Amino acid sequence: MKTSIVLVPLLSCACLFVANVAFAQAKPADPWSSLKEDQQVEYNKRRLGLGVSVGGFFVPGRWEISNGASFGLEAMYRVPFDRRFRYEVGAEGRFVRTFDSTHAGAGAQGRIVFGLNRYIEMDVSATFSYSRVSFDLPFFASRNAFVAQARWGVGFLLSRYVSLGVTPLAATFMVGDHVDELFAFEPVMWARFAPL
Repeated sequence: MKTSIVLVPLLSCACLFVANVAFAQAKPADPWSSLKEDQQVEYNKRRLGLGVSVGGFFVPGRWEISNGASFGLEAMYRVPFDRRFRYEVGAEGRFVRTFDSTHAGAGAQGRIVFGLNRYIEMDVSATFSYSRVSFDLPFFASRNAFVAQARWGVGFLLSRYVSLGVTPLAATFMVGDHVDELFAFEPVMWARFAPL
């Protein structure tokens, strides 16, 4: 009798342990797994990208040149090389307004994009453009300039079509006809749409 009192709880515990181990090994598939879409992979498949950006224009160490705001539009052809990696090439329009001048230009852009996970991607880009610099004061003539930019940014996918992001590191180098060499920072916030 005493033996059965001790054995019954021990056997019950052993049976529960074995059942628990068996259940853990034969865990059923997550019924929601098919609904968890990898947005970065789907976004990466699209071939056309359109974007708009807004940010700052800061010239360090050149107090005679005023800071301002920058605006940009882009249209990119996207070439996926891998499920999370693509190259983009296209055109960009750039507009900068400072306290005493206006820069308007257009150029060509190349961008490499790396998907970090299903919602985040990182990009590195280079842009080469032609810009026209107009001054508010009448005794300064308008000037032509060539602009080179290097950028690093991070994007957050809202869906398979739309991403929002920031480009905190954006270096701009400008040189041209009667334009002193100019180095500026242009950090921007952007929105990109991939309809096709």
